[in-house]
Amino acid sequence: MPDVPLLSPLPASSSSLPANLILARCRVPADTAAIASVYLAAFRGSGFEYWWAPSAAAMRDWVELRFGVEDSAEALFKIVDEDGSGGEDEDGDGRQEEREGGKVVAFAKWNVPPGRIRDMLQGGRRMGEMTVGGTAAGGGGTDGAKAEWNGKGDVVATAGDMSAAEKKSRQKPPPGADVAAYEELSSGAKKLADKWGAKDKLGLSVLCVDPSYGGRGLGFMLLKTMLDVADAEGVTAYVDALRRATPLYERHGFVAVDSIEYDGGSVVIDIMIREPRRGS
Repeated sequence: MPDVPLLSPLPASSSSLPANLILARCRVPADTAAIASVYLAAFRGSGFEYWWAPSAAAMRDWVELRFGVEDSAEALFKIVDEDGSGGEDEDGDGRQEEREGGKVVAFAKWNVPPGRIRDMLQGGRRMGEMTVGGTAAGGGGTDGAKAEWNGKGDVVATAGDMSAAEKKSRQKPPPGADVAAYEELSSGAKKLADKWGAKDKLGLSVLCVDPSYGGRGLGFMLLKTMLDVADAEGVTAYVDALRRATPLYERHGFVAVDSIEYDGGSVVIDIMIREPRRGS
């Protein structure tokens, strides 16, 4: 089934995108390989990879593990180029990224606090419907449940939220990575998240755009998708962003309130908060 815009009852913001680009909820785990390709391409050359494993295959496996299961407290959105094609080895790991129905060119993952927004997201999954120009079309997904798969992209079981052991496994560094650097990064992020109460805010965990699609407003649309809802519901948003990305977030109302340096100061991450805009 082709990708269609956002799950009801969220706003269908994809009308602002070029005709060949579609904004949709990610289908996990079917989209995991494509998401991994975008993640690896987006961060390569950013300086953030100072702690990465030297093996491209090891990094891909690690990214796919992190994004291979969508917990009920998370929401993943993607932008798909319907005219794009898959099947290329885009990140140099020796594997082809097979796709049907176009190419995933950007994605965002949000951590959603308890309350109405999470209820809306889960309700949309349960309904299994997406809104396209006021009409409903069947959607993908796994009814808000955790998916288990057989390594070939086939869902073989669904259950509730991820267990503590599963969440812990996603936090381990990839084999061959700089473990000390990774642990410093993780502990620093957690310390600042706790300091600024991130768990009670709508948190942008990651936003990545394929470099070849930069400058087309994809980051804007991925932000707008949830920030419009945050404004409507009066929810504060949180992001820890690489310094080079802060201008994008500032344009959307985020304000830097803290920062932390890594790798001898070559990598700076800003903690940014956005209060809901009234009357939006």
